[in-house]
Amino acid sequence: MRPLFALLFVLLPFSAMALDTMPALYDVTGVASDDVLNIRQSPAASSDLVGSLAPNAIGVEVIRLSDTGSWGLVNTQEWAGWVSMRFMARHPDQGLFPMPATCFGTEPFWSMTLPKAGPVAFKSAAGENYSFQTKTTMTANGMPYRYSVVADGSDGTMHSVISRSACNDGMSDMEFGLTIDVILRAAAGYTHYSGCCSLTR
Repeated sequence: MRPLFALLFVLLPFSAMALDTMPALYDVTGVASDDVLNIRQSPAASSDLVGSLAPNAIGVEVIRLSDTGSWGLVNTQEWAGWVSMRFMARHPDQGLFPMPATCFGTEPFWSMTLPKAGPVAFKSAAGENYSFQTKTTMTANGMPYRYSVVADGSDGTMHSVISRSACNDGMSDMEFGLTIDVILRAAAGYTHYSGCCSLTR
């Protein structure tokens, strides 16, 4: 029997705005070339600085918005902080399907890369490598903010259910907007992994 690789994401309730937009990729805009966009500890201009974004930074993942929608949570190094959304422009052509670029878990450590084109690469906690080619993506009937991916290859078949959910890697102060559960079926049987995903690499 061919190995079966199943990938499960869990959806938790969010506001309609968050479901429609977060997480998403943004570019820094409106910042002078000799300046930076400050990242602050909390969503307030008076809050302490925890980092900065270059004035030409692109593909920045905004995890979620503040209650007012005027601040966005982003990651910088080992921290998460807030930037003014006044200086962020959303990437065009981002649909509701939040296809992650990378996923990972700790204790046990594992990783997965989901490119826009090409094979899905999964490295298990034991260091085993699996490769799958995405066949189709779908939105769940009656649950427009749950999604699925089906992929297969010589290593087996991947079935996934994707959703949006707050996640922390447990090792840093970074935050993520996608949570993942992975069930891997290989020759030795089933293994269940859990972790976080990001829209960036």
